[in-house]
Amino acid sequence: MGRARPFGTISKLPSGRYRARYWRLGRQVSAPITFATKTDARTWLAGVETDMARGLHLDASAGSIPLGVYAATWMKQRALRPHTRETYESQLRHILARFGNVELAAITPGDVRAWHGHIVSSDLNRNTVAKVYRLFRNLMGTAVGDGLLRVNPVNIKGAAVEHSIERPLLPWRDVGLLSKVIHPRFSALVWTAASSGLRFGELTGLTL
Repeated sequence: MGRARPFGTISKLPSGRYRARYWRLGRQVSAPITFATKTDARTWLAGVETDMARGLHLDASAGSIPLGVYAATWMKQRALRPHTRETYESQLRHILARFGNVELAAITPGDVRAWHGHIVSSDLNRNTVAKVYRLFRNLMGTAVGDGLLRVNPVNIKGAAVEHSIERPLLPWRDVGLLSKVIHPRFSALVWTAASSGLRFGELTGLTL
């Protein structure tokens, strides 16, 4: 029985260090570092081969895409309504301002916590912050699904939760005063709004 073909190749560089490479999907992938000994290079290749067999392999070059580039592709691949797309683009600006030029694999949970702390302390509405965070988490979750990352670094407990905003209630006395000072045409609208809880669009759509 012939010997099995070795996985990958190892070459000695002019510096005296060793470079390990392997073929995957028609291209040659190099280790992200060079090695002091040939044994170290062979050990790294053995680890890659084992991960491939277990379905856990991640290319050394995976995750090198800048977040801004990946986000642009992510947006193009989604069938969004114009208003939703506009909303996402607005939310993305808060993410790309910090991570737009950062490679996906270089974004750490610590970086995300620092970013989140910054936008929480900004003048953004807290529910807007939750929406921006949720978009970031979904974006990076897709990168995990694409095989570009092993884990999602956007993982802050409770950060995606929105909170209902309690609206102040107008006392009936003030409702009565408002209905008197407003144009008579809108007096009934004031009373209906105060007693029904309907949204403005629903109120203006009422007919006799």
